[in-house]
Amino acid sequence: LPVRDRLVAIARAYLLYHWKNVEMDFWNAVFYYPPQAMCEEILTATDASKTDLLSRLTAVMEDGIAQGIFGKVPARSLAMSFYYVLTCISISMD
Repeated sequence: LPVRDRLVAIARAYLLYHWKNVEMDFWNAVFYYPPQAMCEEILTATDASKTDLLSRLTAVMEDGIAQGIFGKVPARSLAMSFYYVLTCISISMD
């Protein structure tokens, strides 16, 4: 798939998964306002899924840079920006 289509597919899957998902509402609350005693455990537990998504996003961004779609910027920075935009959208959805 073209870079744009891959990014749209990732965004759509991410946002649809989070939309009206009671389990994700719970985990967002726990992640952003963790009980002090569980803070490190929660961050460790959620790190694997974040790392996986960022790896996939970075690969897409690298393709986009190679194709001249994006400027000569670090692919990981682009991936992080895209990830944070998705995260902000997902926690603001009803």
